[in-house]
Amino acid sequence: TLLGAATTSTTPYQATGEATRFELRRLPFAALLGWETTLGMLGLGAETGLALDVLRFDGRAVPNAEQALRVNPGLRLNAVLRVRASRRLAAELMPMVSWFPRTYLVRVEPSQFLAETPRFWLGVSLGLNCQVWGG
Repeated sequence: TLLGAATTSTTPYQATGEATRFELRRLPFAALLGWETTLGMLGLGAETGLALDVLRFDGRAVPNAEQALRVNPGLRLNAVLRVRASRRLAAELMPMVSWFPRTYLVRVEPSQFLAETPRFWLGVSLGLNCQVWGG
């Protein structure tokens, strides 16, 4: 399975009510291998593999705001529930967890620390699976 997704930007919560100082955009990709068992029209399985996130940081409300782009490799694990409409088409629900060994610090020079990217990302994907060739 090859997965890619478009995401909206994330702005960290400011407990003081101040203007947001930066914005993070995350574009996740994954190359996964998996196993599935079927019970009538239901399919249950798991997938695991490499995750690759493209991270874009945009400074806001800071002096000399800049942009930065990072590629963050990691690992991903999905649980899979599929409800088949036909032999080749199924609706699917995939809870997932991604782990990244490297985190990135967001700071305003010279030394003000603002945030750190998380090591773990949790999510749920809901979509359609269409088998193009095979089985």
